[in-house]
Amino acid sequence: MNRRINFGKNPPLSFRESLPFSRDCPYKIRCKDVINDDIAPPHYAGTMEIDVCCGITGEAVIDNQRIPIRGDTVLVVPPGVIHSVTIRTGPGRVYVLHISFEALRPLVDAEGLLALAGWSLENLPRRCPSFGRIHGLVLEMIQRDEEPFARTRALIEILEVLFDQVQSEQVPLHARQPDSSGTLRRVLRWTEAHFVDGISVEECAHMAGFSKNYFCTWFKANTGLTYNCYLNQVRIHHACQVLAQTGSISAACYNSGFRDMSYFIQRFKKTQGVTPKLYLRNLAGSGGDGEAAE
Repeated sequence: MNRRINFGKNPPLSFRESLPFSRDCPYKIRCKDVINDDIAPPHYAGTMEIDVCCGITGEAVIDNQRIPIRGDTVLVVPPGVIHSVTIRTGPGRVYVLHISFEALRPLVDAEGLLALAGWSLENLPRRCPSFGRIHGLVLEMIQRDEEPFARTRALIEILEVLFDQVQSEQVPLHARQPDSSGTLRRVLRWTEAHFVDGISVEECAHMAGFSKNYFCTWFKANTGLTYNCYLNQVRIHHACQVLAQTGSISAACYNSGFRDMSYFIQRFKKTQGVTPKLYLRNLAGSGGDGEAAE
């Protein structure tokens, strides 16, 4: 539709997710149906993310906190917080709302308003119980996208709902674990820097200063994924970029750290829902923007 509203999968392609925002586009909403398992590997962004899950089954790990997703759920990820989301195939839909408070500031200083009450974005609940209200407001933002006052008013009301939850006795404040988060950031950055090489769980565990067994347990507890699953996600996401740039399946395989073409095709289809060949065909049919293919 436009820069604010998009459809289809668009998983983060790096540990630090970066999206373009502006005064006219201080937020983005992505609407996606779950036609195959959808895994967003561990990442963080400088923006706030609100995931409105409608009839979904899965699990999220937000700043070391594991949150089951059963049916209708609203997840809240403050800026800078590491998180991953795994959603299982089903008839549901997910609306992913990213908000840039910097781009929003000319319209409303949301962080400043929160600070007046003595709170910060870190105090926001990781799961908001007001699903019906948040869901309705997101739909209003989509339906009234061409009306600046209406869409902005709905966005501000979403923030008001979240800020009200901070002061509710039903929502405990989240306690961060900075040591674990710091180590996890180091592991994810190291993986992004070396995924093309033939790295192993043992090597990453050694880099982190853990035994292999402890590392495997620690990584799964902090991300909801095994390390090998995360590594394959990083490689497949990079392979999508190589396919878009070169149109070569062999280049996508070997330039993404895979050593076996059959295994690459198997993992690609499991992650993307289509083979690399069909992905390329869909990419060409979408005009090269990758929207239809993902």
